[in-house]
Amino acid sequence: MASFRGASAGQDGRFTNKEKKLLRTMSFPEVLDRAVDFKKVKLESLRPWIAKRVTEALGLEDEVVENLVHNLLEEEEVNPKLVQIQLTPFLAQETPEFMVQLWGHLLSAQENGTGVPQAFLDEQAEERRRRAELDRKMDQSFQSRRSGTGDDQGRRGGSRWDGGRRSRWVDGDSSDRGTGGGHRRRRSRSPRRDYRRGYRRGY
Repeated sequence: MASFRGASAGQDGRFTNKEKKLLRTMSFPEVLDRAVDFKKVKLESLRPWIAKRVTEALGLEDEVVENLVHNLLEEEEVNPKLVQIQLTPFLAQETPEFMVQLWGHLLSAQENGTGVPQAFLDEQAEERRRRAELDRKMDQSFQSRRSGTGDDQGRRGGSRWDGGRRSRWVDGDSSDRGTGGGHRRRRSRSPRRDYRRGYRRGY
């Protein structure tokens, strides 16, 4: 795909009379005066960004507008000012800012040698850094828990534990045993009966 070569509205037969008039009367960002060599740009890398910005501008997803942007950028010759004119009915007042950002990314992509906007590469590098840092912290936390578990087991020795508390049954505290612990069992005051004697008398 070739870049826009700067043909005037009168020289370019693709423009309708209405578009020629808009090209003369509309104001365009200065960045659109810079040419982009689309042979050096990987347009696929811009798809997620275009979808996101269109959704932000419209307040909802619109694949028709997204595809329109892609189709305009895939023309044999791309005139950014004409792109702005054709997007204005959809993006309204958001169109100039959209074009500034879009064209800036395209210029960046052709200049850094990768075909991908530098801002996207920086975001990917930052995401990788955040993930590496998260993995490092998780590994440290895991190692710390393992070390702490070993220390606890060493301090506990052979004692039995139940949820972090010593068992009263192991430590000899029988206050809660069935025998009453430190409380003496009360004996009945009824006279003792000699059952054996009564048994003999019956015969």
